[in-house]
Amino acid sequence: MDHVRLTFDFVFREGHDSSAPEALEQLGKRLHVPSPQAAASDDANKLNLRANTDEALALGVWGVPTFVVHGQLFWGTDSFPMMLDFLRDPQLFETPEMRRLDHLP
Repeated sequence: MDHVRLTFDFVFREGHDSSAPEALEQLGKRLHVPSPQAAASDDANKLNLRANTDEALALGVWGVPTFVVHGQLFWGTDSFPMMLDFLRDPQLFETPEMRRLDHLP
Protein backbone atom coordinates (compact mmCIF):
# COMPACT_ATOMS: atom_id res chain seq x y z
CA MET A 1 0.00 0.00 0.00
CA ASP A 2 2.87 2.38 0.67
CA HIS A 3 4.02 1.90 -2.92
CA VAL A 4 0.57 2.75 -4.23
CA ARG A 5 0.33 5.85 -2.05
CA LEU A 6 3.84 6.94 -3.04
CA THR A 7 3.07 6.47 -6.74
CA PHE A 8 -0.28 8.27 -6.55
CA ASP A 9 1.33 11.18 -4.69
CA PHE A 10 4.10 11.30 -7.30
CA VAL A 11 1.62 11.53 -10.17
CA PHE A 12 -1.48 13.22 -8.76
CA ARG A 13 -0.14 15.39 -5.93
CA GLU A 14 3.23 16.35 -7.40
CA GLY A 15 2.06 16.32 -11.04
CA HIS A 16 4.82 14.16 -12.57
CA ASP A 17 4.29 12.40 -15.89
CA SER A 18 5.37 8.85 -15.08
CA SER A 19 5.63 8.05 -18.79
CA ALA A 20 8.50 10.53 -19.15
CA PRO A 21 11.87 8.73 -18.84
CA GLU A 22 13.27 11.20 -16.27
CA ALA A 23 10.16 10.96 -14.11
CA LEU A 24 10.14 7.16 -14.38
CA GLU A 25 13.74 7.09 -13.14
CA GLN A 26 12.87 9.39 -10.25
CA LEU A 27 9.84 7.28 -9.30
CA GLY A 28 11.97 4.14 -9.58
CA LYS A 29 14.45 5.54 -7.07
CA ARG A 30 11.65 6.32 -4.62
CA LEU A 31 10.29 2.79 -5.03
CA HIS A 32 13.78 1.23 -4.82
CA VAL A 33 13.49 -0.21 -8.34
CA PRO A 34 17.06 -0.37 -9.68
CA SER A 35 16.19 0.00 -13.37
CA PRO A 36 12.58 1.09 -13.91
CA GLN A 37 13.07 1.48 -17.67
CA ALA A 38 14.23 -2.15 -17.93
CA ALA A 39 11.35 -3.28 -15.70
CA ALA A 40 8.86 -1.39 -17.90
CA SER A 41 10.32 -3.05 -21.01
CA ASP A 42 10.44 -6.58 -19.56
CA ASP A 43 8.18 -8.98 -21.49
CA ALA A 44 7.04 -10.80 -18.33
CA ASN A 45 5.99 -7.50 -16.77
CA LYS A 46 4.16 -6.53 -19.96
CA LEU A 47 2.27 -9.85 -19.92
CA ASN A 48 1.37 -9.31 -16.27
CA LEU A 49 0.13 -5.79 -17.03
CA ARG A 50 -1.93 -7.11 -19.96
CA ALA A 51 -3.48 -9.83 -17.75
CA ASN A 52 -4.33 -7.28 -15.05
CA THR A 53 -5.78 -4.91 -17.65
CA ASP A 54 -7.90 -7.67 -19.17
CA GLU A 55 -9.18 -8.63 -15.71
CA ALA A 56 -10.06 -5.00 -14.95
CA LEU A 57 -11.90 -4.64 -18.25
CA ALA A 58 -13.83 -7.86 -17.61
CA LEU A 59 -14.94 -6.43 -14.25
CA GLY A 60 -16.13 -3.24 -15.92
CA VAL A 61 -13.40 -0.99 -14.53
CA TRP A 62 -13.14 2.31 -16.38
CA GLY A 63 -11.90 4.83 -13.81
CA VAL A 64 -8.80 5.20 -11.68
CA PRO A 65 -8.45 4.36 -8.90
CA THR A 66 -10.99 1.55 -8.76
CA PHE A 67 -11.63 -0.80 -5.86
CA VAL A 68 -13.70 -3.96 -6.04
CA VAL A 69 -15.46 -4.80 -2.77
CA HIS A 70 -17.79 -7.80 -2.66
CA GLY A 71 -18.36 -7.46 -6.40
CA GLN A 72 -19.16 -3.74 -6.23
CA LEU A 73 -16.94 -1.27 -8.10
CA PHE A 74 -15.91 1.98 -6.47
CA TRP A 75 -13.93 4.30 -8.71
CA GLY A 76 -12.43 7.70 -8.12
CA THR A 77 -11.21 9.15 -4.86
CA ASP A 78 -14.58 10.80 -4.33
CA SER A 79 -16.12 7.32 -3.89
CA PHE A 80 -14.01 6.45 -0.83
CA PRO A 81 -16.67 7.56 1.71
CA MET A 82 -19.31 5.44 -0.07
CA MET A 83 -16.93 2.48 -0.17
CA LEU A 84 -16.27 2.82 3.57
CA ASP A 85 -20.03 3.00 4.23
CA PHE A 86 -20.48 -0.14 2.13
CA LEU A 87 -17.72 -1.93 4.09
CA ARG A 88 -19.53 -1.06 7.32
CA ASP A 89 -22.91 -2.13 5.92
CA PRO A 90 -22.80 -4.38 2.82
CA GLN A 91 -26.64 -4.23 2.67
CA LEU A 92 -26.39 -0.52 1.89
CA PHE A 93 -27.02 -1.10 -1.82
CA GLU A 94 -30.05 -3.29 -1.13
CA THR A 95 -32.30 -0.48 0.11
CA PRO A 96 -35.31 0.42 -2.07
CA GLU A 97 -33.81 3.83 -2.89
CA MET A 98 -30.50 2.33 -4.02
CA ARG A 99 -32.33 -0.36 -6.05
CA ARG A 100 -34.35 2.42 -7.74
CA LEU A 101 -31.09 3.94 -8.98
CA ASP A 102 -30.35 0.73 -10.91
CA HIS A 103 -33.27 1.54 -13.23
CA LEU A 104 -32.68 5.19 -14.01
CA PRO A 105 -32.26 6.02 -17.70
